[in-house]
Amino acid sequence: MHSFRYLALAFLLPLVSPAATDAPPVARSIADIYRLRRTEPRRARTGFDLDCWVIFHVHETNGALETFDGTETRQIENRSPTSSKTLRFGDWIRVSGTDANGVTTCTNLTLLARDRPPPISDASVGQLLARRPDIRPVRLSGTIVDAEVDDVRSRWATLILEDRGAKIHVVVARRDDEPFNFNRFLGAKVSVVGYHSPASNNLRQTVKNVLVIDSKEMISVVEPPPN
Repeated sequence: MHSFRYLALAFLLPLVSPAATDAPPVARSIADIYRLRRTEPRRARTGFDLDCWVIFHVHETNGALETFDGTETRQIENRSPTSSKTLRFGDWIRVSGTDANGVTTCTNLTLLARDRPPPISDASVGQLLARRPDIRPVRLSGTIVDAEVDDVRSRWATLILEDRGAKIHVVVARRDDEPFNFNRFLGAKVSVVGYHSPASNNLRQTVKNVLVIDSKEMISVVEPPPN
């Protein structure tokens, strides 16, 4: 009787073992997330557990994060107990969760270091406009020649940065109900840190390239406007 039981168990083990070990792979970098999408397209979901910088955050409790790990960038939906409102550009965080159906969702988020800036490249406005948007942190310099609040999306303001005849829209996120007093930048020479992004209209057509910045704190006045 005992030998029959052991024989039955031995017969069943090959049937249950593959299911027990078929855990989804875990990405340890943003590049891994993209790699797993390419190499395992039949998987409904994969996991991720990685460290990265916050380069932009939507100022809501579960606002999306634009992240950068030094090599690749990825938008991550924050569904963790840690509010996105508590984060800012340059925060070094650890995130884990799942990637499924084209959406990367974080269920655990830990702040590891504050104000630990990511690698930031320098470019002129002309150089930036000549290349494809790559969502990586970049620093531009120039003069603010115009400023306006978005009439449709009041949480955003747009500045026009000019450098040697080339102009780019700089999109600034509003934090809660802070006033938009961007006219004070008109005519000022500034240094701005953000990420290069395509912009689309209501028809989801790409209409221009913009520099998106996390907050007005990312604008440094190099030379104040003339009196």
